[in-house]
Amino acid sequence: MNKRTYVYILGASHSGSTLLALLLNGHPDIATVGETDPDGRIDAQGYRCSCGEVLKACPFWQEVAQRMRARHSRFSLDHFGTSLRCRRAPLANRMLRLEHRGSAAEAVRDAMLSLSPGWRRSKPDILRTCRDLAETVLEITGARVFVDSSKRAHRLKFLLDLPDADVKVIRIVRDGRAVALTYMDQDAFADAADPRRRRGGLGPDAPATRTVLTAQQAAAEWMRYIRSEEHLLQRLAPDQWRQIRYEQLCDDPAATLEGLFHFIGVAPNTYEPDFRRAAHHIIGNGMRLDATSAIHCDQRWRQALNAEDRRQLILIAGKALRQLGYA
Repeated sequence: MNKRTYVYILGASHSGSTLLALLLNGHPDIATVGETDPDGRIDAQGYRCSCGEVLKACPFWQEVAQRMRARHSRFSLDHFGTSLRCRRAPLANRMLRLEHRGSAAEAVRDAMLSLSPGWRRSKPDILRTCRDLAETVLEITGARVFVDSSKRAHRLKFLLDLPDADVKVIRIVRDGRAVALTYMDQDAFADAADPRRRRGGLGPDAPATRTVLTAQQAAAEWMRYIRSEEHLLQRLAPDQWRQIRYEQLCDDPAATLEGLFHFIGVAPNTYEPDFRRAAHHIIGNGMRLDATSAIHCDQRWRQALNAEDRRQLILIAGKALRQLGYA
């Protein structure tokens, strides 16, 4: 396979990565399926693709599965085989779940993983599966640049070793108070507008997709993401990554996308305001199931957070908010 451009969207959950993936997917040279690590988090019998079909009934995903099984016999829509884990290696799996930290901590992690025979066997196969998933999607769509909106920094750490891939990173940041609110009430502030399409498309009676957090816990969760991202970005060359704001993307999507197209290395493309007209088969945030193409900067945190919630958020995350230009 020729060296492909593999674009990774890095950011805290509910920072706008699914919106960004949908917008990038409108370019004829770019293809994405959103998050590439759904193992253990979705039921392909009930989880809905952004096209509206359940994953196992979606013709696009059926073709992906057929082509992927020709390369990896154990691939299924319930289990991609792209997760960073290995069988019968509990210590290695604990190490793989840790957020990305400073260089000294990462050296310790790498040393411990190198002692695991299970991880040494699993890593090449996992990376090949990730690469082949991207290549399969590009073959089906005819695009040449793959976008992965999996977000997590510790996943990106290992994807930087993808064979035959030129990895570029788009970091998307959002006001931490808005992000924290989504952790405090995901159904109301971070899912499909239609309640019947929430919780993976299964509706309000399905199990919640994440635990409800207090303001203090939500602020700490956002900070965990931010610290992990910053440690990871220190490993990258300046020309390997770009940072955008969710608010910037919402306020001026055309200009934001133009800059990203230049960074990615594709021709500038006319911005299509009705971005849902394109064929999308996205795994990710519930907004993928919304019908409207209208982009509104969600600032509901300004009304929804009470004084004590705001105090807790500033107490824990105030420095990071200031550094990112939000407070």
